[in-house]
Amino acid sequence: MIKKIIFPTACLAPFISHYMHLEIKIREAYKDIICTFPNGICMINIIYSEDLPEFVFSDNSKLKIRSFLSGLLTRAVKIGNTGTFRCIMTYLTPLGAYHLFEIPQSEYINRFIPPEWFARGWDNMVHEVCIHSSDRDRIQIIENFFKARLVTSNERPNKYDAIANFITNNKGKIKLDDLIHKFNITPRTLDRNFFTISGLPPKQYANLIRLELAYQLLLFQEQLSIHDVVYLLGYYDQSHLTREFASYADITPAELKTSSNKILFPKILTPDL
Repeated sequence: MIKKIIFPTACLAPFISHYMHLEIKIREAYKDIICTFPNGICMINIIYSEDLPEFVFSDNSKLKIRSFLSGLLTRAVKIGNTGTFRCIMTYLTPLGAYHLFEIPQSEYINRFIPPEWFARGWDNMVHEVCIHSSDRDRIQIIENFFKARLVTSNERPNKYDAIANFITNNKGKIKLDDLIHKFNITPRTLDRNFFTISGLPPKQYANLIRLELAYQLLLFQEQLSIHDVVYLLGYYDQSHLTREFASYADITPAELKTSSNKILFPKILTPDL
């Protein structure tokens, strides 16, 4: 697997976290790998190779598509075919999809949506990405597309961006009372508006952020035990972590820790604990 991280220009940084160039060769032995773990982030994926991966959802539905907007996921998604595919993944900030596409994120939770349905000019942009041979050129084409959208968009970071960033920066270890007092907001308003904009209630969003960190630590910090992760992320005990982890990922922390299958779509940015 080949990975390259590229960061956005300053004007797009409030909405785009980073870009990742990814090349994956999938062998038959890895046909059912976990390819994306629920992490509270919307992503845009443009696959520019001839091979298109088949994404397999927990209900056994399947999808092959060249480009898509991935909404917030509350369950893992797997790759179901072999071959080699190359793509540019755009990792958005917590509410970046809401601002760039002007559609509440609650409308595409657990869905992969073709952006050409609602973003004029998307097909032309994807075609340009596919015909260029340079990663730098591909990123520039994507950035130009989103810069043009910002010119016509009235959306700008707001209180709910600050709330989402606060939850993320605190690694999901927050209480609702903390948010209510810090942002001077009523519980009902917080739940209703945060869900509409982000796609999840704040408590569930915080759970996903914390589980993503658990996933990263279990997978890439081999020196840490499951008990270490429980302590670092503030779970009550190992059974608490195991129960929540399995409910989202269809795999237990112990199974992930001992798995020999390491071809995954990681978030890349290592947690700083």
